[in-house]
Amino acid sequence: MFFSKKTKGYWAETLAVWVLRFKGYRIVARNVLLPIGEIDIIARKKRLLVFVEVKYRHNEAGLPAAVHPRQWQRIAAVATAYVGRRPFLHDCQWRFDEIWVSATIKPSLIFFRLLFRHHQNMWHYKSK
Repeated sequence: MFFSKKTKGYWAETLAVWVLRFKGYRIVARNVLLPIGEIDIIARKKRLLVFVEVKYRHNEAGLPAAVHPRQWQRIAAVATAYVGRRPFLHDCQWRFDEIWVSATIKPSLIFFRLLFRHHQNMWHYKSK
């Protein structure tokens, strides 16, 4: 059974949302899309606002290099715009996380392996 890249990404983001909820985060928004970029998940835990980039790869070897510094800069720009339009979030601290999801499915062997890693503070943003 083959799934499109978009379907796999949605599945990975949904899994990430459930794990974040289990860890005590409240999901503020998903798939925030602005002309300058996109953020997969925005979560909140007390006064901490977490901007999460979710990466799915069939092979876990490609996951560590999945997000480049230029992409983190675009995510930070979207985060700045998002918080700037919501005064009630101005006093929150920010954190940028990355969630890696990799799944290996071999139907002939009835084998399913899921890799899920939540990496906190993957990029440090300094506002102007």
